[in-house]
Amino acid sequence: MYDAEIFAERLKLLRRVYKLNLQQLSSLASLALPVSQATINHWENKRRVPALSAIQGIADVFSVSLDWLSGRSDIPYTESLMCSLEREYCPLKVNAPDESIITLWPAKTAMAPDEYINERVRHIYYSLGVRANILLLLQQIKLDVLKNDLIIKNPANHKYSVLYTDINQEYMMSLYRLVSVNNRLGLPEKQAALIPFSKPIFDLEKEIKQSIHHKMDDE
Repeated sequence: MYDAEIFAERLKLLRRVYKLNLQQLSSLASLALPVSQATINHWENKRRVPALSAIQGIADVFSVSLDWLSGRSDIPYTESLMCSLEREYCPLKVNAPDESIITLWPAKTAMAPDEYINERVRHIYYSLGVRANILLLLQQIKLDVLKNDLIIKNPANHKYSVLYTDINQEYMMSLYRLVSVNNRLGLPEKQAALIPFSKPIFDLEKEIKQSIHHKMDDE
């Protein structure tokens, strides 16, 4: 059952963890389904009940389960959902003005380790939290490219490409850190499983645990 109180709390928690204001979340969510910052504000203040499609869109931005966001579960991530969203965003593609498709990532200009590209072993080398971070950054990069018109035509061959140097470099460096700065990379699968996972930049699971402890201390 949908719980407005829990939904509002968890939506605000997600924005706080990822350091997103209302406008930033509105822009990211609108990559899939238009939603205004005023509408998100109404949800957080329990003044409106969101449509199912809207809740699903917000959940997908953060790679969390719809059940967790709506209060039906206390587990934010699932392997099956993460894999489904990764198939949507990896490789990350955008449409050029001539309707050709440009692969933004992974690409020669922005590569990724085989351990991430290979869906079969990805869960061994990357935690669900890190993978959720990666997916949100890919959405931010796509939005940055589209919003700032970073797709240009080469006058020599009339083909379109992306101005990688003009993409928000904080996004690109954070993506590199999450994907490539990882002590498990390069190790055999069994050995890699013995090494602690790299920590996410935006740690939702840690914040959830801290919130639970605070509530228990207040009781």
